[in-house]
Amino acid sequence: MKVGLFFATLLFSAEAALAVDITTRDGTTYRHAVVTAVEPDVLHVTHSNGVARIPFEDLPTSIQQKYHYDPAKAVEYRHFKAERAATRETTETRQRGARERTDVNEGEHQFRGEAESARSNADRPAPSPVSSATSPGTNVTERRSDEFSKAKDSLVVISGERGAGSGFIAEYKGRALVFTNAHVLSGNLHYTVRGIGNQAIQPREMAVAKGLDVAVFSQSEVSHGLQIAPKVEDVATIGDEVAVLGNSLGAGVITDIRGKITGIGPDFVEVDAKFVTGNSGSPVIHLKSGTVVGIATLLIYREFKTFGKDSKFNAVERRFAQRIDRLQSLEATTPTAFSSEYMIIEKIIKHTDDLIWLFLDICDDGKIQLERHQNTANRLARPVREYLHDVAKFNSKGDLMDVKERFLRNLVFETKVDVRELRPEMFTGYHRKILEEDLELRKKVRNAFEQLLNIQTGTRLMQLP
Repeated sequence: MKVGLFFATLLFSAEAALAVDITTRDGTTYRHAVVTAVEPDVLHVTHSNGVARIPFEDLPTSIQQKYHYDPAKAVEYRHFKAERAATRETTETRQRGARERTDVNEGEHQFRGEAESARSNADRPAPSPVSSATSPGTNVTERRSDEFSKAKDSLVVISGERGAGSGFIAEYKGRALVFTNAHVLSGNLHYTVRGIGNQAIQPREMAVAKGLDVAVFSQSEVSHGLQIAPKVEDVATIGDEVAVLGNSLGAGVITDIRGKITGIGPDFVEVDAKFVTGNSGSPVIHLKSGTVVGIATLLIYREFKTFGKDSKFNAVERRFAQRIDRLQSLEATTPTAFSSEYMIIEKIIKHTDDLIWLFLDICDDGKIQLERHQNTANRLARPVREYLHDVAKFNSKGDLMDVKERFLRNLVFETKVDVRELRPEMFTGYHRKILEEDLELRKKVRNAFEQLLNIQTGTRLMQLP
């Protein structure tokens, strides 16, 4: 996921000391407003009644021009913030670990109710041409049963310490290998793999794809598997029906979720089959050809109001399957080594997020809210406490400026200390990509804190008590 593309574009006005009245397009007036920070989409100000963030589209043209407002950059910057929020949510989900299983259990009742409703309505699919593999008299229920019967011996349920997912056995270069998402196995030192008949599948050699969210391991219990589409665009097109067969909600049962292909790209196939948590690793089967066109991998839900009144992308729920026909090479690893990589990267991502929230806290109103940074796992908790303690202790402006500068230098150091010895090539492909993205973001965070080291910028953004 691309995140942080515009973090370094945070600007700070050199005229912040000048208090002016700002009136927005709807007539709201901010008296004695002082600009404290400029983002591509928002102007931060303090005013006679407090603080405010004013969207640039609400400001008069003269102010937009003064601060170089670019509507296109504003839209992209909002996308960045939404992506970063999604990244943080993913990280926190992983950190919950065992709690995920509780969430699954709580969702089972709702899921079962939805399943009963789906069965009673037979999904009411739109009429579609009868494929060559289906006789004119075959109804939808029979077709569903037929697809499941063909695939059932190749479907597996994967369970680990940090949750559950799906997988399947497929033919690859003459071998029957278990396929799943790399993120299903990431962080799990131990996991079990079972067929739907409770047959234990013993994972043997493990490997992950370079640059793809795909993991495989060998096994000897099942001799044949599903067929992978040799080239997705040659067998499938937009509008074709697909089936996602997997462990919905991690409940330990295989479900059949139907939908259609809505998009095809070089790395992913987009579908409207409404797969959910636990379906990660499920095969997405193209019904006309009976081949696997991807692995259910990613669900994105976002709300935007920037694409126009009638755009279908204002509130969007999208689901993607990782293509495996483009799989070029695999890197051998072990569950222990792969889990160790995850533990390292998890801490790095957490520290990056904590640094970002501290920076945004400072930019919000120029002050640090202690309670926002006191989580026991937050490495910044101690420096923040010490800074606020020292600020309260000194009275002279010179001493306070020294405290502030020392604090900011410490934060710049914190952006480097845990990653200076890391090299992406030390990690396997899936984790390497995550690490490279976070290291790029970390550079932008460091640049942002270095800007604050400027005396004028620092004085303006971190108000002295």
